Amino acid sequence: MDTKEAVLPQKKQVFFENLDGVRAIAVLLVVITHIELHKKTFGLKAALPFSPHNIGKTGVSTFFALSGFLISYLLLEERDNFKKIDFTDFYIRRILRIWPLYFLVVIVGFFIYPAEGSTNALLMSVFLMPNVAFSLLLLPALFDPIWSIGTEEQFYIFHPHIFRIKKLENILYTLIGIFAGLLVVIFIIHRFEDKSPFMSALSQFFYFARFTNMMLGQSWRYFITIPATMFLILNISVCLTCCLIATCRC
Repeated sequence: MDTKEAVLPQKKQVFFENLDGVRAIAVLLVVITHIELHKKTFGLKAALPFSPHNIGKTGVSTFFALSGFLISYLLLEERDNFKKIDFTDFYIRRILRIWPLYFLVVIVGFFIYPAEGSTNALLMSVFLMPNVAFSLLLLPALFDPIWSIGTEEQFYIFHPHIFRIKKLENILYTLIGIFAGLLVVIFIIHRFEDKSPFMSALSQFFYFARFTNMMLGQSWRYFITIPATMFLILNISVCLTCCLIATCRC
């Protein structure tokens, strides 16, 4: 009689060391941009002979592309290993990872220091829409980077459910379709953003939504196998494509 029990695969933490270099470059681009912009605010001489805006946009775009890639990778690995995705577990992990620090910043920023911001900005931040408040110029500058958390959280609302689709190639086609659709919508809105305050605010929202960057990162999951060489190609491709997206204001 065979007494061996079936050993179920265990969830394991995934860490890609070779993506640290990409993260470091992205951080450096964002930091340099903020330093140069603050130097301009205080009337100090700029160190760069060109506007730092585009390099900062490239850094932010790279972060979101990596985020889309890593989340997609984890969800597909879970589906491959367990034949299904535990969506409840996914959302609990995201909440425990993001909400405590996020709401601490919201409480400190609105009520302790700098203790600024309108009621509308507070409500939007509480309901995970700080990117909307940021687009409407309602967030105090000291902690307005929380807009990126809103973008991530809104992305998680629909993103995991794409992986309910059975066939991998159909998932890829869906991602490409959503990505292309978003680009068309963003292009149309951008063309009409100067026609009304509403269109201008909508253009700002889609710009800071960064869903295109994350969809781009998702799609790369299907073109690689995990060797280091392929990750090197991924890293270079992400940076170049994000440069293009940042420059085109997508």
